[in-house]
Amino acid sequence: MGESRPFVAAVFNTSPDTVEMLRVVLTQAGFVVVSGYTFELRDLKVDLDAFMRQHQPNEILYDLAPPYEENCRLFEHLRATPAFKGGPSSSPARMPRRSTNSFSPTSRSIL
Repeated sequence: MGESRPFVAAVFNTSPDTVEMLRVVLTQAGFVVVSGYTFELRDLKVDLDAFMRQHQPNEILYDLAPPYEENCRLFEHLRATPAFKGGPSSSPARMPRRSTNSFSPTSRSIL
């Protein structure tokens, strides 16, 4: 039986500071984090389909920022990509083991 792949979270946001903060918190919790900026996706500077095929994230954290209509359409496209819609095509993901004791009470309520 093959080794399970790590649990991958994709973070898309407009703010580099927010992307970095989420990367740090999720990495400390045991996730593998891949990220991009919503404006790069919207402006076609990043190939979303190739990104999704390459990283096959289990979860997506996406910033719905203005312009809302464009970003909602982009989010729907992201959700419909075969690399995400059908889930990972190889081995099952391994959920990180984490203790809620490592988070402040505020963080626990958010996560």
